[in-house]
Amino acid sequence: MYMDRLANPLQRAVAMLSASNKSILILFLCGATVGSVFVSLNIGTIDLSPAQVLSACLGKLGVSLGLPELAPESAQVILALRLPRILLALLVGMSLAICGTALQGLFRNPLADP
Repeated sequence: MYMDRLANPLQRAVAMLSASNKSILILFLCGATVGSVFVSLNIGTIDLSPAQVLSACLGKLGVSLGLPELAPESAQVILALRLPRILLALLVGMSLAICGTALQGLFRNPLADP
């Protein structure tokens, strides 16, 4: 009964979003994810600048944008430690969201109406 009163305004708010607004929202959320990954690559016990992180990531792909050369130890910290941890955290978060959605659909939980 309580969720019936809350679901109607929420459903109306979602229905009011047009297709272009939904695509803009998805692009914004993807950009926020990429931004948080980049910030996470910069944060750690070893201080690295954003230019060094870009140099390490793009240098591994063979792209050079005139960024300063990076020490091999710093590149190893980024590519062997920080990047795998961040990618694993993203995968775990996505899998938890998918599993939660599947369980809500399977058990038809009324508290999780769209």
